[in-house]
Amino acid sequence: MQNQNERQQNMVLRTENIMLEEENRAMKAAILKKTCPTCKGPMVFFRPLTPELRRLHMENARLKAELLHRTAYLHGVSAGTAGSSRILCDLNVDPVMPLPLRQDDLMADTMGHCAPGGCASAAGGPEHAALERHVLAALRELMMLMKQGEPMWQPAALGGEVLDHQLYRATTLPGLLELPPPGFTANGTRDTGLVMCTGADLVRIFMDENCWSETFPDIVASVSADNIGHGCICQGGVILMKAGLRVLSPGVSSCDVKFVRQCQMIEQGVWAVVDVSLDANGTSELRAWNTGLPGACRVLPSGCLIKDMNNGYCKVAMIVNAEYDKGFMRSPLHPLLSSGHTFSARRWLTSLQRRCEFLAQRLSPAYGISRAAGGAITPEGRNNVLELARRMTESFYVAISAPRGEAWRKVADSRGSCGVGGESFQLAMHVVTPLAAPGEQAAGPVLCATTTVWLPEIPPQRVFDYICDVERRGEWDVLAEGARVQEDASLATAQFPLTGVSILRPTVMGRGRGGSSCNKKLILQQACGDAPCMVVAYAPIDTADLKDVMHGGRRASLSLLPSGFSILPDGVGDIQTDPLDANPSAVDPIDHQRSCGSLVSVLRQTHLIGGNLTAQTVDNFGNNVSGSIMKIKDAVHAKRVMTV
Repeated sequence: MQNQNERQQNMVLRTENIMLEEENRAMKAAILKKTCPTCKGPMVFFRPLTPELRRLHMENARLKAELLHRTAYLHGVSAGTAGSSRILCDLNVDPVMPLPLRQDDLMADTMGHCAPGGCASAAGGPEHAALERHVLAALRELMMLMKQGEPMWQPAALGGEVLDHQLYRATTLPGLLELPPPGFTANGTRDTGLVMCTGADLVRIFMDENCWSETFPDIVASVSADNIGHGCICQGGVILMKAGLRVLSPGVSSCDVKFVRQCQMIEQGVWAVVDVSLDANGTSELRAWNTGLPGACRVLPSGCLIKDMNNGYCKVAMIVNAEYDKGFMRSPLHPLLSSGHTFSARRWLTSLQRRCEFLAQRLSPAYGISRAAGGAITPEGRNNVLELARRMTESFYVAISAPRGEAWRKVADSRGSCGVGGESFQLAMHVVTPLAAPGEQAAGPVLCATTTVWLPEIPPQRVFDYICDVERRGEWDVLAEGARVQEDASLATAQFPLTGVSILRPTVMGRGRGGSSCNKKLILQQACGDAPCMVVAYAPIDTADLKDVMHGGRRASLSLLPSGFSILPDGVGDIQTDPLDANPSAVDPIDHQRSCGSLVSVLRQTHLIGGNLTAQTVDNFGNNVSGSIMKIKDAVHAKRVMTV
């Protein structure tokens, strides 16, 4: 019986051996034919790698990456900029390491690699193959920019770093994109910081167009997205995004941009999100995606690296590198555009930090309350006030940057010069009917005044500090009627100075029934003091309505009419050397001096009582706005004020 069992086992082993030999012959025949088993296309044959040789290759790549890390750190220490040149070192990301290999890639190393465009062409045609190659090249260039230090990156005056575009173009010659049309200016910025959010949530924010728009309401005016790639959106998928970026200044149209975005997991807990435009250099297959009119912005390889710290925070390194058409902004604002402050990486990063801290403040019952007169604010009342302030501020963003005829129905328009104390500047005043949001009450006709003035040699922080000074608010705010203003409550929404929501009470008193004093109006204000774009939005609100909101009342149907200021640096002294500028020594349109100044945009709105508009009403309203501007000019000790 034992001999019989052994003979049966031998027969089974012989049969299995025959099957393995046949499979081996078939694999050898496939190698000789050089055809891909997936797409049946030609293959490029490589010599099989032994396990030891594969291990040596991986060890060599690791040592090279470690050498680059140490070299970048030593260079940063010797140049005094160790913090800026250690972005990838702090993120523990190897810039030269390839993306994690799939099992199919490991098998291909032993059998050969599919020729370029093979499997991708079978899946989606040559257009998809060209798209994947284009995004992969952009990701490699983004990683290269992340690991670079000085001299390619130089410290910026308002924080972060600016890119030396001449050195960048010389390094990346011939470049991933074609040369831009005449009239474009190029700038790049980089910044890094901690964000109060998990890595997975940040990836969802960037890859979902609705979340992206809600997170950056002060920058993103409109957005649409289409999934044009293969794979999961959060891991290797490619989306085509069309967005309109707003500048918080009246009369400036939105900057239209079209680009593709991809998210890749570099390693466990580390993601890379890359953006790039589609007009690739020497690639005709991408024209199928790049249809329609050209936008006012071309995105060079940009994006961010996200590392989850596993403690509720993420470390984010962000790069914004783009070329802008100067035609979408007025010529006096070109220094602001050329300096990179308009859509800088610092502005995107601070907006992200502010939004995430705002959401954390709403979820935490004890986070962010600074003080409240007359007792503590309940968590429900605090959340209601924060939500009302958020809607008011977003309405301010739309009102101060919306082109006339989009979100407004223009009824009348008058543009003239207002002079106070020997100074002269222009105000644009018009009667509009704001479109009510779903669930809100119609506001009726509104008289609106907007302008942007330039205060030379006055830093934006000084203007912002004066506007937020409660003790001196009665000097410029007509709602206070020249009286002192006291702060009833203050809720911090971020860790930036003077950033939060405040409830202000003017001390001007009217005489009520029986000779008692009464004050039925309060001021709801939200201030954002993070550079380079500072915002102060405020609106009057009835005391009874605010108490109703704080007790869980009708916050959704309450419509506020916001006014406020946006304060931007003028860009003088921070203008980057532009290799695309054919005439860099041209005279500045507003005669800028080489020192930092402020661009202050003003929005003032008021309801038209009875809907009647008279010349006296327009004159009084214009004089009030002009008087506020002159008060600000005198308080910050500006030598002059000019309309831009």
